Amino acid sequence: MAGAACVILAGGQGSRLGVKEPKGFFLVLGKSLFQRHLEKIPSDMPVAVMVSPLNQEETIAYFERHDFFGRKVSFFCQDALPLLDEAYRETGLGPDGNGGVYERLVSSGLLDQWKDIDTLLITNIDNPLADPADRKLLSYHRSSGADVTIQCVERILDESMGLLVEEEGRIGIAEYVEGLKESEPAYSYTGQIAVSSAFVQRAAQVPLPYHWIRKELNGRLVWKREKFLFDAFSVGGKIQSLCYPRRSCYAPIKGPESIAMAEKALKESV
Repeated sequence: MAGAACVILAGGQGSRLGVKEPKGFFLVLGKSLFQRHLEKIPSDMPVAVMVSPLNQEETIAYFERHDFFGRKVSFFCQDALPLLDEAYRETGLGPDGNGGVYERLVSSGLLDQWKDIDTLLITNIDNPLADPADRKLLSYHRSSGADVTIQCVERILDESMGLLVEEEGRIGIAEYVEGLKESEPAYSYTGQIAVSSAFVQRAAQVPLPYHWIRKELNGRLVWKREKFLFDAFSVGGKIQSLCYPRRSCYAPIKGPESIAMAEKALKESV
């Protein structure tokens, strides 16, 4: 898999899971989410983990305790922004979303270090079924000459996932919070993409908008601002998608209600 690198988005805490540690530490069938991801990546493939100011020290210390799972891992940090309570008063900090991944890959110097890398596979930490080094996605992306290739699955109604839409003849993603009509999109975005290094350089220059998101945090509702990485797709030339069977790639752990489903999916995938 020469010329490719993996980027794992892991800036969040496990607050929705009822734990006070980074989500990547969460154990699923005896293995942490970090371990499950790292075990699927070839030892010679570069790996970078995007952390946040909220979990950077904890995450690096965790990797040190586990000898980096026997491989070299780089880290780069996204921003954090104030959270607002129901009365719009500041109440702590939260990661600013995954949209900062491009600018941070460039400003951290990682992209310069990866001089021989032409493709980045980007995935979220919360999906234990994901393959961060997905050969099929990588091969399809490269053979087509695309700037961005989106991994998708057939949509389930009322599911909280980003939705694939067509805008002015181009594939894009609409976040579920935007409230599209149920009958519109047929496919949902799994959170994994393949992107060219050239696209990352261009996307790093794009000032992305903030989206206001209402979330439950430690039993209370808060408002947070997030940037979405797919808002930068507008600077991509060719954007394409590749549909997978859901059972092969998607069983995210968002909260306690999804743990049993993820465990079941993992057992069935063996």
